[in-house]
Amino acid sequence: MDNEIYFDIKKIMKKFIKRNCWEHYTAADIFYFHNMRSKRDAFLTFIDSFYGDSFGVQLFNNRDGFNYVHDIFTASNPDQMMIADCDSICPVFVSESELTLEEIGYLNSRNIKIALENNLIIYRFKRGYDKRLATLAEEREVFKYIEFLDSLLRNDKKIIEEAFKLDYVAYCDIDFKDYEYNLIPRPVPFLEKSFKNEKPNEAIYLELKDKLFVNDEAVLFTAYLPFFVDTPNGWERIRPLGVYLVYPALDKVYFGYIIDDPSGYSEKLWTIIYDAFTIIGKPAMITCNGRDVYASLKNTFKKLNIELKRDKNEYLKYSGLHSLLARFYQEELIEATMSPKDANELLRAYMETVNSMNYSETELDSYDDSMESIESDDNNSTLVS
Repeated sequence: MDNEIYFDIKKIMKKFIKRNCWEHYTAADIFYFHNMRSKRDAFLTFIDSFYGDSFGVQLFNNRDGFNYVHDIFTASNPDQMMIADCDSICPVFVSESELTLEEIGYLNSRNIKIALENNLIIYRFKRGYDKRLATLAEEREVFKYIEFLDSLLRNDKKIIEEAFKLDYVAYCDIDFKDYEYNLIPRPVPFLEKSFKNEKPNEAIYLELKDKLFVNDEAVLFTAYLPFFVDTPNGWERIRPLGVYLVYPALDKVYFGYIIDDPSGYSEKLWTIIYDAFTIIGKPAMITCNGRDVYASLKNTFKKLNIELKRDKNEYLKYSGLHSLLARFYQEELIEATMSPKDANELLRAYMETVNSMNYSETELDSYDDSMESIESDDNNSTLVS
């Protein structure tokens, strides 16, 4: 295994320790980079609490990562942001007592002696998947940015301190090829990055255009569930996506699920919606919480004369949705890994139970206790505060 980049990252991370970076900077202090050649943006934060006593640096360099942080900054209840929506690369120092068997194997495979503290593990978080160890290409990507951050902290500390004193970001226009840059304090740029709306699904339109409307405004809530399903490649474990369609006025709820790569969600999502519209009815308006869901449905719903809105906070008004989601937050399920067969059996049984209920029956006596468990898990897992 190629260790050159790994040791380069470790060397810089140890410089950050000597500069007391984790005492000086919080996860809310953003080092923002605009690549003047590629026109691509990325940003870095220091994180001082990462699964136990671990600490490190977090690089956000794609649409999902930007949207995750945008949602944390703008959510009505950021504690309920799900770690499964995160997308980032994280070089992290872990003490020996906190290392998992997988991480010990990772260090052994690199012929790296395990120390009592500051063992470097480089993780990749990918939206909808379990965290995994970074690839060599991902190591190179994070090295590019932390190497430059090291230079900024040496040469431009006054500008950085000015930015964070104003609650701004340290914004840097950079040419990586010529190693030229301009660092200025700036307000936080608009981080949200939308999905391109898909073309109308003609087959679904023809199936649903003559169905009668029902007198209700529905909520379409999607959330990754807190356990994993093995994939054929055995390298990445995927999270199932729970899909809840709630009709409050009709006192109805329909649940479906998807176990697939997120790029394959669209057709399966339409199957769930078609079933809900067939069993319960076609609402005049739907509010969804997901950007990708909105982009999948928008143009088809327009042809069907269904108003579609997106509001990531709308579901917070419906405690029954929390109760339904809380049923997956049991000790034996959180962070568990299942075979596709076992996951399908579990979710199919849950679907049959939920879809035989009225929505009002989802209000559990144990709702408060269940939500405490969810919030506790999220608070331990949230990477950006």
